[in-house]
Amino acid sequence: EGGTRWNLINIYDGTPYEGAAYLQDKIEFTGLIVNAGLRVDFFNQNRDAPKLMFDPLAQLETTPGNITPELPGNPETERTKLQIAVAPRLGISHPITEKSVLHFVYGHFYQRPSWHKMFGLPVCNWSTDPDSSRNPWLQYAWVAEWQGVLGNPKLGYERTIQYEIGIDQNIANMLHLDITAYYKDASEQTVFREGNMYNPRYGVQ
Repeated sequence: EGGTRWNLINIYDGTPYEGAAYLQDKIEFTGLIVNAGLRVDFFNQNRDAPKLMFDPLAQLETTPGNITPELPGNPETERTKLQIAVAPRLGISHPITEKSVLHFVYGHFYQRPSWHKMFGLPVCNWSTDPDSSRNPWLQYAWVAEWQGVLGNPKLGYERTIQYEIGIDQNIANMLHLDITAYYKDASEQTVFREGNMYNPRYGVQ
């Protein structure tokens, strides 16, 4: 910026973990095949996150934990919570004729936001000295003064509910025609907002 050397550094502190388990069963009836499943996902940032996300370094004089205004202090923290998502899945197929099958699918799908969206804490180092530019604590400008993305430690899973209905048709044992209509309902999606510590806005779900 302005011909000087600068870089953005992200400092992450934590030992996050995540996992998933999935159960599925196939049930066959006369003229009906049912595939039912259940998936459970979980994750935890497993860290003490800043209690005030709009001033995570306690730079402002009014933020608890501030020591010197405009410089990082000792912000209050709180333990992040375990996030759990339960996703049912259901698939049904019904033969109409020997060569035609009607199928229906319903399912919940969850996706964890990237760790960057939760942990992100950009630091802008504007030093022109190659040695000090590697040390963000020497000459720096924090996110309140420069661009960057502050992580939101309260983010949970993004969710999509999907519906499908269609028909499979065997044409003269030579061609296979599959016509499917689907609908997706997305919610809890992460949205980025622009702002600063003096006029805070944040990414929500």
